[in-house]
Formats: sequence, structure tokens, C-alpha cells
Amino acid sequence: MLYLGVTGFQAAHHHAPNTDGRERYVYFAFPHIAIDENGTPGNCRRSGRQTLSQACGALIKVLQDCSRGEISLDLNPDEVEQSLLTQRLFGKFGFGEIPDLVTLTKITQHIIREDLERMIRLTVDPSTTDYAVFTGVQIHGPAHKDWIWVETSYVLVDGVRKPLL
Repeated sequence: MLYLGVTGFQAAHHHAPNTDGRERYVYFAFPHIAIDENGTPGNCRRSGRQTLSQACGALIKVLQDCSRGEISLDLNPDEVEQSLLTQRLFGKFGFGEIPDLVTLTKITQHIIREDLERMIRLTVDPSTTDYAVFTGVQIHGPAHKDWIWVETSYVLVDGVRKPLL
């Protein structure tokens, strides 16, 4: 999920160079997942860490909470991001349903894309701005290799949207 609103998005835009009066942005938005050498989703080895690690830890926690029947949709001030993540995801699958990690990652990716495109609509003037959008899933694989599965890729130049892949 995107955890910045209109104000944060507009502030980020002010960090991009503008040398000719036309705004140009590139947006990248990817949840991540790990897949170990045995093909097990969620497990990975990280550089500098001796023990097995996991990705995405926040999504794995949502699944663990679901499995234990401990889902809380209240906003926890000590776990704001995790609370908001749980609220958003819980509305995408039914009570008692527990998706696997790959499915939950894909659901998350779709929500992130929706959030990103909504923020673009709310903050970008296509008559003065060109931009590119890339969304998908970052995959942490065995032997410290990472990949990107691209789900969405397009540019909008002079108000015309064109696919990139």
C-alpha cells in the first residue's frame, strides 16, 4: 500500500528536476516476495545474515494472524502501517479465507497499483507532466538474485498513454 497521501505525493514531485517547464516523473511500486532454492515462497537468505529471512514480513504476519484467528481491524497506534495493511487486505478476501503468500502478494500488488494511479490522478496535471509507471512484484531468489515481475508498464506523454511492454 502507499502510505503517503496527496501532501506527501505533491512534496515528492517537488524533488524532481524541471529544466524546461515540463514535469517528468517515473513511478515504481512493487511489493516483494522471496522464493528460496527449494521453491518455497517467503524464505530467503540475505547478505550479512546467517539465519533464514522472510519476505514480505508484513504479509507473512497478516497470514499468521489470519491462521490464528487473531485479525484486528482496529488502528493500533503502535503498529500503524501493519494495521492499515491488514484493513486494506482483509477487504479483498472473505472472513475465514486464508490466501497463500503468492496470492496475497498479487492482491497487494493490485492494491498498490490502484493507490498509485489514484494519487497520480489527484496530483498530476497531464497537460504539463509526462510520467512512466512500473508496477509488479520484486522477487528475492536464491543466491542473492533478485527479479522484477512487471505487471503494469506505461508512459503518459503529452496526455497520451502508451504501453511499454
